Amino acid sequence: MAGISVASVEGAGIAAGSPYGCGVQPDQEDRCYYGHVDIPASVGHAYRRQAQGHIDSLSNLKQTPVLLFNGKKDNEVYKRTMVDTFHQLQYFVDAKFLHTAFETDAAHVWSVDHGNCDCGACSDFMDKPICCDVNNCVYDLSGDMLRKIYGPLRERAQVHPVLRRINQWKYVPRRDSDVNTTTGSTQTDTAQARNRHGMWHWALAYVPRGCVGKVHECRVHVNYHGCIRKTLQRRRLWASSIDLNEYGEANNIVMLYPQAAGSDEVGIGCWNWGDDSVDPQFDTRLSYQLRTVMNMLSDLENALAEADLLYPEEPARHFAEPDASHVPTIMA
Repeated sequence: MAGISVASVEGAGIAAGSPYGCGVQPDQEDRCYYGHVDIPASVGHAYRRQAQGHIDSLSNLKQTPVLLFNGKKDNEVYKRTMVDTFHQLQYFVDAKFLHTAFETDAAHVWSVDHGNCDCGACSDFMDKPICCDVNNCVYDLSGDMLRKIYGPLRERAQVHPVLRRINQWKYVPRRDSDVNTTTGSTQTDTAQARNRHGMWHWALAYVPRGCVGKVHECRVHVNYHGCIRKTLQRRRLWASSIDLNEYGEANNIVMLYPQAAGSDEVGIGCWNWGDDSVDPQFDTRLSYQLRTVMNMLSDLENALAEADLLYPEEPARHFAEPDASHVPTIMA
């Protein structure tokens, strides 16, 4: 998603992802998971989206730092797919800004340099939940990524234990097509649009002590999770386990964790990587999902001020989707 609105970002990390445009190629599920993406076709797709004005100028990528990560024991998104991603980005990103980390034995997880989750744990998704989020591969992915994006950083600091839960449905964009042309009502169709855009009700955020009350003075880093179950416990575990908050605390970087609900088409808890039947603009800046995140970023101070505080002792439970009669405020 960073490539779609690249003019707004300083850099990006891609962990076990796939080339832009693979989701519209034939045999997309095989190509996006196992590799052998048609790179010239994917590059052509990017240029067509640019010509349509649906993504930012690809020239903005030229000096944008990008780190690609994939583990050798990832049995979900094969290393071949990330090699394809590297070859695609070579068309747009200068070599000195394009970095890879493909040599660990990590599974389909985020790599850290501490803890009891062995490198390669959860390669078959049967391990304990924490080890299906992170592996200790003696490689600090978060630190490596953030330093490539921002330059020198202070080392990780002890975090405070409070996350914030943001009502991200408030920031879902409304389209004219969501209006019931027979009745003129937007309520029913907006409720249906919520289901189509595939956004979970809540986003999470970590605000460093140095940013409380002055978020506008701090950097913001957005982390897009992988496919993950729709429970608050699992979402909190991810946001608290990958060391981004520790770097955020030390360097006054607010960490925003938007949350996808997914669907049967793209996978439960997954971002929309290829389903144009529910959102023809899914891979552009006009997409429901990216516009939701951008709306949230543009109103971040208010979003954080209105957010619920999640303390460690609060029981983690599934937050059900609100009844359709409780329609949130919708932003354009």
